[in-house]
Amino acid sequence: MLLGCTFRPFGAVVMSVRNNCPWHRSNWRPVYFPFFVKHKLKHNTPEALMKSRNGRCLLMRRILREKPFLGWNHQCTPREERVHYPL
Repeated sequence: MLLGCTFRPFGAVVMSVRNNCPWHRSNWRPVYFPFFVKHKLKHNTPEALMKSRNGRCLLMRRILREKPFLGWNHQCTPREERVHYPL
C-alpha cells in the first residue's frame, strides 16, 4: 500500500484539476454542452426573462455587467409594496 502511494502521480492530477478550474485560471471561458444550450435557448432568452419579476432583476444585473452592489443588498421592490409588520 505504501508503495502504491509513492508511484501515484498526485502532482499531475492536482495541477490538471487546478488549471481547469474556473476559479484558478485566468483564461476561463464557459463551455456550453448541447443539452445546456437547448435549455438556455428556451428559458434564458430576454423575452422569457421579462415575463417574471425575478427574471427582470436578473436581466438588469446581466445588462449592467453584474456589479457587486446590484447583486447584494439591492432592494428591487418599492417601499410602498413591502410588507409592514406592526411592532
